[in-house]
Amino acid sequence: MNDIIRMKQTYVSENLHLISINVDLHQLLREVGPNMVGLWTAADPIRIKKILDHNNITNYTCIRFSDKSQDDICHGIQEFCHVFHCEKDQLCFYEDDKNVISLLQSHNVQVVEVLA
Repeated sequence: MNDIIRMKQTYVSENLHLISINVDLHQLLREVGPNMVGLWTAADPIRIKKILDHNNITNYTCIRFSDKSQDDICHGIQEFCHVFHCEKDQLCFYEDDKNVISLLQSHNVQVVEVLA
């Protein structure tokens, strides 16, 4: 498994120019400002950092790396409420995974589906 991860890391590092960011989410980041945006990803931290740095996206208030499993969703919501000093009904998540969308919605938080 480590060999596969290492190969993926190498591929991403050598092909950052081929990765396109979601234009709508990038625009949202610029509009609302970094103090109102967090990133929650199940992707490898090293790979995500390289992609964000390559696209000059370095101003997230919080980056949460976790698996977004059913047990993890509640903890993630609580963490973002703590970081942003808000209630869960004030959060809005942008997500492309339908299973994660369903889990988030089961906790009564706002979710916008991102089309990949």
